[in-house]
Amino acid sequence: MEGRAHSSMRLKNSGIMVFDLDDTLYPETQFVESGFQTVSTYLKNNGIVSGDLFHAMWKKFCEGARRTIFNDVLKEAGAVPDDNLIKKIVDVFRYHSPAISLYPDAISVLNRFHMKKKMGLLTDGYLQMQRNKVNALKIERFFDAVVFTDELGGSRYWKPHTAGYRKIMDLFSVSGKDCLYVGDNPKKDFFGARKLGWRTVRIKRADGIYRDENVAGPDYQADILITDLNELSLIIEHP
Repeated sequence: MEGRAHSSMRLKNSGIMVFDLDDTLYPETQFVESGFQTVSTYLKNNGIVSGDLFHAMWKKFCEGARRTIFNDVLKEAGAVPDDNLIKKIVDVFRYHSPAISLYPDAISVLNRFHMKKKMGLLTDGYLQMQRNKVNALKIERFFDAVVFTDELGGSRYWKPHTAGYRKIMDLFSVSGKDCLYVGDNPKKDFFGARKLGWRTVRIKRADGIYRDENVAGPDYQADILITDLNELSLIIEHP
């Protein structure tokens, strides 16, 4: 079971602090909202529907729908959701330039630590989609290494696969015991890290998409649970 932040879990001065992206550094719902806005504009501008479908998409998302949102709202609007159209708007959603911003505590922590410690970013998802998020947030300057797991050979190397964590270790020439990973989703973020000896911290945000995600088995749990990234100062040893 995850524990609360405490001062006994220290990362030595030469250690590497690595962050997840979605729902760790910025709210993933912002990306979803931005994507729905872009899709709605695309559908209207191309004459596929006559009205704005953003609110219909957002309502279904908030109600827990995921895979069939586009199909459902198009049908309700009187449009035919054929495979080619769905593929196109999924691409529009995934690869748009998002309107997203960092959590306030992420801004604080990145500014506090990036000149004091070696830091990395390790993120899953389609490569261009994740690159667009990093570019929109203007955060690459904070990190000594950015690893997109999709770039390592596609989705089979997404977390919880160990490939991304191994890549970080290779880039910094360190072992697992010298690394700390901060993520939000116990279904994928901590298993690969723990397998390689990393220490792990889960940020559980009130608005996080995976805030209620629970996975059986200690191998999927983080060592420490926090609710604000500023709590990292309690478990990170300052240079």
